Amino acid sequence: MADLSLAIADTPDPVLLGDSVTYTVTITNNGPSAATNVVASGTLPECSTSSLASGATFPCTNTVAASSVGTLNQSMTMTAAEYDPDLTNNTATTTTNVQGLLTVNRNGTGNGTVTSSPAGINCGSDCTEPYDASTSVTLTATAENDSVFGAWNGCDSPTGNTCTVSIFGNRNVTATFNGLPDLVVTAVSGPTSGTTGASITISTTTTNSGIGTADPSTTGLYLSADATITAASDMCLGGRPIPSLAPGESNTGSNSVPLPATLVTGTYYLGAIADDTGLVAEGNTGGTAENNNAKTGNTIQISGVPAAPSNLTATVNSKSKITLTWTDNATDESGFRIERSTNGTSFSQIAKVGANVKNYINSGLKANTLYYYRVRAYNSRGNSTYSNTVSARTNP
Repeated sequence: MADLSLAIADTPDPVLLGDSVTYTVTITNNGPSAATNVVASGTLPECSTSSLASGATFPCTNTVAASSVGTLNQSMTMTAAEYDPDLTNNTATTTTNVQGLLTVNRNGTGNGTVTSSPAGINCGSDCTEPYDASTSVTLTATAENDSVFGAWNGCDSPTGNTCTVSIFGNRNVTATFNGLPDLVVTAVSGPTSGTTGASITISTTTTNSGIGTADPSTTGLYLSADATITAASDMCLGGRPIPSLAPGESNTGSNSVPLPATLVTGTYYLGAIADDTGLVAEGNTGGTAENNNAKTGNTIQISGVPAAPSNLTATVNSKSKITLTWTDNATDESGFRIERSTNGTSFSQIAKVGANVKNYINSGLKANTLYYYRVRAYNSRGNSTYSNTVSARTNP
């Protein structure tokens, strides 16, 4: 009497599509007597031996190619010439999981990473991952600060920077990243003094520090009251046209720009902003946002109109007299012009006082009458802006 048992082992499991699986069919004689004419047959090639001693095993090894994703099923049944008291272990089955390999390629002049859900792809560093059959994988492309995502190739359903891929075999997907330019003002200089109404020459160098070619742009030339140059709050004096710049290329030039006649005497900063009108889509090779376009140059002392007076007040002295006082903020005024109105809208000049004067008495007024006043400084280059407007009513 023989008591035979059958087992099938698969290696590897899971296996990648296109690779091979090694199946080992093992026949074991657990009975007290030898078994003869032992044959195992089924989905794998026949495994047989003419005699198998008690306690002995007989292995057969076969290699099968994994030709499609999904499951690879094997089943074998064993017979022998002798009586076998237990037939429940004479049949063996095994199921091998065949996976598809998803490969992500990155293309283009730019930089970026592709990640997946379910997890596995982080390309960057890990650009291949096996997945079970029919798995729907969502890929997400994220460009670096110096780049922009361009396009997918090989996706089932691309939408913007994401795409879905169904694993029905080995799949290859390509994500294209395009390098962006990064325009930076690397030098700005000009004269250290100037006069309103006259022109000054400002020299600048604009450099493309990015990894993509920059289309033609304009470098704005600015005048600022402080060392921070911003297009939103500072005065634009003009612009210098910049041609298309390849990565690493610079352009240097000078422009003559007028100083506005309304500028107040004082110390200002010259500055420049690359692509200040935002025509060029840019990245940033040196930070987390496109915030490196501006550069501050030297200071310039401008002789202009005087600074406006402030803190104007009106004090009623009697039914015919009002005293005005103000703060003198200028250092180069020739004097002050005092204007008056009876309706707060139509003003006319009633007097002029000299430099450094900070008050004026308006006499000869009508009793119980409301008057409005404003003051401005002047010099040979023009008038300042007006002070605040005040009103006062003479006594009855």
